[in-house]
Amino acid sequence: RVDVAHALAGRCVEFGTPLLDVDTGVFCKLSPAGVHPFVRAALVERLGILSVLDFMHVQHDVYNRFELNLALSDERFLVVLLTKLAQEEDGINLVNCSYSEARLTVTGEYTIPGTWVTNCPRVGVACFTFLSE
Repeated sequence: RVDVAHALAGRCVEFGTPLLDVDTGVFCKLSPAGVHPFVRAALVERLGILSVLDFMHVQHDVYNRFELNLALSDERFLVVLLTKLAQEEDGINLVNCSYSEARLTVTGEYTIPGTWVTNCPRVGVACFTFLSE
């Protein structure tokens, strides 16, 4: 099923909700229980995170944890988009953050800075959970 999804993804004229919706999209229908995390990981590896992510449900419990390699342009772009979204949304949206190149604070917590919207680093791995209040 993953091979078929991979082969057909480039030929699909519909993009967005019909393909990606975590509840009703084509990728969700790959198995009776929805997209298994291993299937989703295989699709991300083959197609890229930006081609598989359902932006309308980015806060969905199963899919809201991100581990993004900033050396990869697609993943760096996603960090910028989610940082912008977090700035626009009410409340604290980026939680359980870490950055491989950061020096830890006394509390051991890390916050993704808003400056990443215009000046995102190109090295390291950023990890966070996206929540919507």
